[in-house]
Amino acid sequence: MKQIKLKGKKKNIIIGYPNPIVVNVNVGASNESLDSYNIERNKILQLAKLESPPDLMMDLSLNHTNGYLYDLIINEIGCPVGYIPHYTCKKNNGRIELNSLLDTMYQAAESGVAWFVLHFTPNRSLVKLAIEKRTYPFASRSAVIEIEDMIKSGRDESIYWEIIDEIVTICNKYSIAISLGAAFRPGIMMDALDEVHIAELKRYMEITNYFQTKGVSCFIEGMGHCNVAQILKFNTMLDHLNVPFMPLGPLFTDSFNKDDHIINAMSFYTGTVLGGKYSIINSITPSEHSGGIPDTNEIITGYKTARTCARLCNEFQKCRQTEINNICLNELGESCSRCMNICPNQFYFKNREQIELWINLNSK
Repeated sequence: MKQIKLKGKKKNIIIGYPNPIVVNVNVGASNESLDSYNIERNKILQLAKLESPPDLMMDLSLNHTNGYLYDLIINEIGCPVGYIPHYTCKKNNGRIELNSLLDTMYQAAESGVAWFVLHFTPNRSLVKLAIEKRTYPFASRSAVIEIEDMIKSGRDESIYWEIIDEIVTICNKYSIAISLGAAFRPGIMMDALDEVHIAELKRYMEITNYFQTKGVSCFIEGMGHCNVAQILKFNTMLDHLNVPFMPLGPLFTDSFNKDDHIINAMSFYTGTVLGGKYSIINSITPSEHSGGIPDTNEIITGYKTARTCARLCNEFQKCRQTEINNICLNELGESCSRCMNICPNQFYFKNREQIELWINLNSK
């Protein structure tokens, strides 16, 4: 699998199997109010205080009136940061302003973001197919912003195709990767691997090949919902794409009862055990799909759950047969405070001669 280095101020992260699975956390100001910005700012500051902050973060802000959250993430946490440029370039008439989009990308690049999430797959034919075949044609906020622009501006495809040469220049100049956004990811399980979804996956292959020939690293995101019975087929398709992948989750459910973070972790782990070479677990909150904006506690709860899942997946992938030793024993081989001098892991090693003598005596 193609491996990608995502740059960070304090640390770089390598993604792509068989590198360890890493955790992504999303934040974003939803409007121009100072309250909205401060809520997201507090999330970043609290995440920065954790013993193990996120490996990756994304700024999904729809407004930057009060500041750029990606700057705060870069300075406070220092991990690689992703950004969706067109989120803040939509005008009141529904159009995306081309010069504003380019300026936004250059500003983010100069600030040090590690990757852009760009949605290249929306076009007239796929939009038509989604409307004809699906109960819920679209599940991506990013995609509908682009599709509205296509309608209002008379475009046949995503605005990003009009500036693709500039995108290549920016990415190469600033060492920025591209995450191909999932414009037609299934919003419900019954739409997973339908005609629309498969068509988008095929386009991914064409687009990633193009960027790789231009020296730009690509990975992909997607698959919010999928029946567990279909995951083997999906994993096989991912193998053909041969680039790092981040499922958006929570995957194996259509119902939401404020346990999205648990289902997300269980589904990611199941997909990994069933052969998925996933690179990033996207942290989601307990009430991710229940409406409203998650608070700081929910963000941290979702992150810690995803972090635990990533650790378990990495243990599975690497077949860490001796991982148990790292749970109860410190670096000096001493017992932890839980079992003290009756540590079952230490019992044999500390009493080996006595035990073997006892066994031999009783075997005669």
